[in-house]
Amino acid sequence: MYRCENIGYALAAQGHDVTFAHLTRLEWPTVPQVALFHRPMASYRLWQALRWLRRRGVVILADFDDLIMDEAATGFSPGVMNGQVSRSVTRIRFTRHRWALNWFDGITVSTRPLAERVRRLSAAEQVRVIPNCVHRDWRRLQQQPS
Repeated sequence: MYRCENIGYALAAQGHDVTFAHLTRLEWPTVPQVALFHRPMASYRLWQALRWLRRRGVVILADFDDLIMDEAATGFSPGVMNGQVSRSVTRIRFTRHRWALNWFDGITVSTRPLAERVRRLSAAEQVRVIPNCVHRDWRRLQQQPS
């Protein structure tokens, strides 16, 4: 989520109106110019939201910071490796992430290798790398006593 917030704060610093919302609570005061979704997974709710946005001319972007859309990588998922999530459930989730790739006007990712994989797995024409960094508010955190 911090990746979307960092991008949103950067856009706000350039003078754009920015609203942060969860897919379950998409209520904007005005129609946005751009909507950015973090790790989107194909669902009817997402499809409806994207259709509503697209009808209003909104540029729709997805952001991925991990390889969660390639079913061949399910065995490397931390949830699978530590036994918290089954391989079959993870495979279904990865498949739904991959399906969602093609629903967006552009995709941002955290690394060049991830960008290359997304390009192979999707029809996305616009894939851009925005490297990970700490949340912009990290400096505001008060130092915790040890």
